[in-house]
Amino acid sequence: MLENQFKALAQATDEALAGDFEEINIEESGTVVLIDSGIAKVRGLKKVKNEELIAFPNGTMGLAFNLNPEEIGVILLGSFDGIKSGQKVKRTYKVADIPVSDEFLGRVISPLGE
Repeated sequence: MLENQFKALAQATDEALAGDFEEINIEESGTVVLIDSGIAKVRGLKKVKNEELIAFPNGTMGLAFNLNPEEIGVILLGSFDGIKSGQKVKRTYKVADIPVSDEFLGRVISPLGE
């Protein structure tokens, strides 16, 4: 009886591995818990890096700082109209940076390079 179960398990495993797999897209997301004076408090982004860009649902980007184990602080780099507690935010896995070239010398740009 146990041998039959092992054979059935092996067959099911072989069938599963023979199938087509779609690309798995894993995203780490968090939840806004508080918005105040251009700063958002976010929970759930356990592995975020300091100064990493965070994407908000309204298209605004934020800069992660104050990486406490329970929640992080995010400096909003744009309008915070429409951002509310309970909304989901996503990691971008990118740190804010600006490419350096002759075209940028003497220019005034936003923190997002605009």
